[in-house]
Amino acid sequence: MRYTVWIGCLFAVLAFGSPAWAQGNIYLGNVHLMPSLEYEIEHTDNIFLDHINEESDVLHTITPGLQLEYQRGEERYASLSYQADIVRYSDFGSNDYEEHRLEGEFQYASPSGWYVRFEDRFVDTEDPYSTIDNFRLGVPRIKRWTNQGTLRLGYKLPSRFSVHAAYQSFIVQYDAFRDQWRDRRDQVYEGRVMYRFWPKTSVFVMYRLSDINYPEQDDPADNSLGIDSRTSQDNLYHQIFTGLYFSPAAKLKGEIKVGVGRKDYNNERNWQDVAYDEAWEPSLEVELNYLMSEKTEFDLTLLRSTYESVDIDTSSYSRNAAYFTWHQKLIGSFSFQADIGYALEDYETRAGLADRDDDIYELGGKITYAIRDWLHTSLSYRYEERDTSDELFRNEDYVNNLFMWSIKAEL
Repeated sequence: MRYTVWIGCLFAVLAFGSPAWAQGNIYLGNVHLMPSLEYEIEHTDNIFLDHINEESDVLHTITPGLQLEYQRGEERYASLSYQADIVRYSDFGSNDYEEHRLEGEFQYASPSGWYVRFEDRFVDTEDPYSTIDNFRLGVPRIKRWTNQGTLRLGYKLPSRFSVHAAYQSFIVQYDAFRDQWRDRRDQVYEGRVMYRFWPKTSVFVMYRLSDINYPEQDDPADNSLGIDSRTSQDNLYHQIFTGLYFSPAAKLKGEIKVGVGRKDYNNERNWQDVAYDEAWEPSLEVELNYLMSEKTEFDLTLLRSTYESVDIDTSSYSRNAAYFTWHQKLIGSFSFQADIGYALEDYETRAGLADRDDDIYELGGKITYAIRDWLHTSLSYRYEERDTSDELFRNEDYVNNLFMWSIKAEL
């Protein structure tokens, strides 16, 4: 493809051209400008994630980006970034799409002990592999946009106690009428009290309330399934946690949350006459990072929670997941990353149907070489597999192998 040749020439000029190029040296006053450009070529042997009609293709992705960053000491920080993925298929050109991402962040910390932080992420996409809750996963040209904004407030008391609060707004909206029954408007409220009993370790209790709403499920004229306010999936999700928090300054950092959660639906049954499940269920959220040495780092993520189902025969499902990542700096300018993951999704099915459990396996590895401090290239492989126990959903099973090469410049 001609544009691939032009991108390759551009990176060659950057890599072997003027020695004045360097990462992080573009400023406008106190604002730091960080433009970037990435090219990735990817071969996948199952572009539609279909277990019967497997089709392979080569995808080309060009990602220009720009980030503006302002920082004054450790108290004030603000950033704004934009990236666009321009994705082109070699054989299945009708699947071509673009994704646009706009992100912003602001934080201020007072010497007196309080802080405020705001984050927002807007995505306009047709990416078939990033659908929320696997809705129509692998189906191309599902146009939609999402926006997630989070406001956090905190205050450290004169004692070892601190209090924290957060509010999050999440919106997903689909363009096509047949998909709009999945439109969501979530509001999440969170409160936490922490007690620091060691210099870098705290214990906490936390409550989270998620108000989950489907605006197009109130009137049967607004959706393709005939859902109305008497059968909609609107619900409140209560979660109570206790756990440990490890300071970012520690060798082991992150947090462990253990608790319970319960969904409180507005209605007793959905449009398929399936009873909504409102039982208390265990909840677990673990995110840990261990810096073993300057060259070796490990990440561990464990999850157990209840999620919104995207299948018309199920109201919700519980997800049990474990992910492990190993980061390793190698000789010279080489580095390596390996990750492995497993998830078990247990779906609530209607009476008369077999239990449905989905097993999801992920395995990947990536080698990166720093050509310059601002120019990196990487070679990676990823394996994905999904197996379901219910024959009615066998069409959602798939195996996918992905091979990728990329080169990225960050000035």
